[in-house]
Order: sequence, then structure tokens, then C-alpha cells
Amino acid sequence: MSEMRDRRRLVVGLLILWLAVFAGAFVAYALTPASDIGFTAGMNRVVTFFVVQSAAAALAVVLVQASRGLRPGALRAMAHVPVVILLLALLVIVIGIVGIWVLA
Repeated sequence: MSEMRDRRRLVVGLLILWLAVFAGAFVAYALTPASDIGFTAGMNRVVTFFVVQSAAAALAVVLVQASRGLRPGALRAMAHVPVVILLLALLVIVIGIVGIWVLA
């Protein structure tokens, strides 16, 4: 029973950490000053956003692995939400790239 409680605490802690990193990507984007001039102006903001989102994606995968030991329920389902958000974000990026490619 103690192992299950520890697993639940781990999953809750990882969920909170993932949420902080995920939200931190938007904060980092907003607070990073745009540098350079011309076409590449502001690219450092985008790169910072994607680097922090990559950390959030890695946490999402770890979270799903950590939740495998839990019984089916609300917490286990919540542990899969970050991966669903990750997959939706990747889908939007792919659709955007294909859309730009087709329109060009």
C-alpha cells in the first residue's frame, strides 16, 4: 500500500512540475527580448519557447511511464493529458508546415 501511495505522490509531483514547465515556456517567450534585426528578429524567443517545451515533452513521457503502476482512475487519466497535449501540438506544427509547403 505504501508503494502505491508513493507512486501517486510521484505522479502528482510530476504533474505539477510538468504544468510549471509547460506554463514556463509561455512566460519565457513573453519575457525574452527579441534580438537581431531583419528576418531573424525574434527567433531567439521562438527557440527559447521550443527548448522549454521540449523539456515539458520529456516530462510528459516520464509522467506516463510513472503512471503505469497506478490503478485505472482519474489520476492515471490525468497523467496522460500532457502527452495528448504534446501530440496535438505536434499535429498543429506538422499541419502548419505542410500548409506552408502546399501554399508556396
